[in-house]
Amino acid sequence: MPHKKITKLKDAIRATHGCESLHVKSVPVVEQFESKIAWQGTVEVFDLIGHPKAKRAYAWTYRDGNQDKTIAVLALPPVDSPESAVKVAIASKARSNYHWQKWCALTTVPRPEHLRSGMKTLASRIDRELQLANGSTALFMSVN
Repeated sequence: MPHKKITKLKDAIRATHGCESLHVKSVPVVEQFESKIAWQGTVEVFDLIGHPKAKRAYAWTYRDGNQDKTIAVLALPPVDSPESAVKVAIASKARSNYHWQKWCALTTVPRPEHLRSGMKTLASRIDRELQLANGSTALFMSVN
């Protein structure tokens, strides 16, 4: 990955988790849901310097509409790989979208077409897979 993008990810890790990091490697990840690609991209792996709980973090950027978003996930159980970091991030976003969709249903705010009940199913499946229910210690952070 180009130096500028690694620097941006390191800045995001510093801003969200309060520590410095060293880039270790780049890992291609493809996450599928119901035989369709839910996310595909490259996850950057970082060793953390001075974090009180985690020794590693996983970070990547993605496009959301007109904005680039940055995700930084600490390697804390159940997150132990780039793949599990992506699953946690997808589950978090799916839960967030589902709750927003439920709120829209109770108000007069029109719901966007892309928010469907499948998001709840996706979050539930990933939760079961990673055993996130009941107080997971995985820390997920999204930075604009």
